[in-house]
Amino acid sequence: NSLLYLGIAYVKDDQLRNGIAAWNRFLDVGATRQVREVRRLLTLLSIAESHLFAHESLSPNGASGSDSASRRQLAALYYNDLSAEKGLRSVQKSLAAMMLSDFAQVDGLTVVTRLQMEAFLSEMGFPRTGLVETARVAAIGPHLGAEFLLYGTLSTLLKDLRVNTTIALASTGAVKGTFLSAESLDRFYVLQKKVVFSVIERLGYRLPDRTQGHLDPPHTTNFNAFLHFGRGLDALDEGEWEVAKVFFEKAVDEDSGFDLAREALDTCPTGIGIAYEPIVRMGMDPRSRKLVADRMEEIVDGLTAFPR
Repeated sequence: NSLLYLGIAYVKDDQLRNGIAAWNRFLDVGATRQVREVRRLLTLLSIAESHLFAHESLSPNGASGSDSASRRQLAALYYNDLSAEKGLRSVQKSLAAMMLSDFAQVDGLTVVTRLQMEAFLSEMGFPRTGLVETARVAAIGPHLGAEFLLYGTLSTLLKDLRVNTTIALASTGAVKGTFLSAESLDRFYVLQKKVVFSVIERLGYRLPDRTQGHLDPPHTTNFNAFLHFGRGLDALDEGEWEVAKVFFEKAVDEDSGFDLAREALDTCPTGIGIAYEPIVRMGMDPRSRKLVADRMEEIVDGLTAFPR
């Protein structure tokens, strides 16, 4: 239980990243109920840390001036929805989550997480859809501390889903490469893997057979599960925890083997009793940090009293 209270101490001392590290270590040693609750608390700390990341990245001495050792190789924006009905918002988020999950398995390829990018766009004042006009991409990259920026468009043609992907140098916006991928909607999972492997190849990474084997299987082949997962991510990003949980449950009901959706369901911070805004601001605002840390300490006290 010392790691639980160490995490709280770090949070109170405005050391969110150390708090996250302490609680992640606790996941290996805690009792079942403790681990389950701490994973949900970690989601809140991850959201808070993401906004702190965005705040620091946009500061005058932010990521653009950081040393190369802390730089990430890749940041990915949501693909812009060009469909006539503008109905691909759920696709945008689920596609991004799947792609980033795959990229994170490539040795040497570090990524800006989806939560970090979501927070970054919010801090820059972009719409909650996360959409960024191509002309403004060059204004984003230098702040992220990444080498490459991935962005593009989504569109539909008859029953096909079309993804146009651009890889650019984040520091200047100069285009390194662009390619078009298309598949029928019911083969969205094939399209997602096509994009991932094409990006990895164009960035010059060679995949060992073991990594290739991990990346080959689709996250899900169920289109409804794919959409529900994206809707859950959208609700999570809005701080609507209960709504997010419902969509993640629907995704898992559609496909019990959809690991990303199950992970999101297991870590969805429902019932914790902490509002979204204090979470977002806790890395920058002492009052918000105290409010959240005090509530988290109450939860930790309960977990240590009844660990199972």
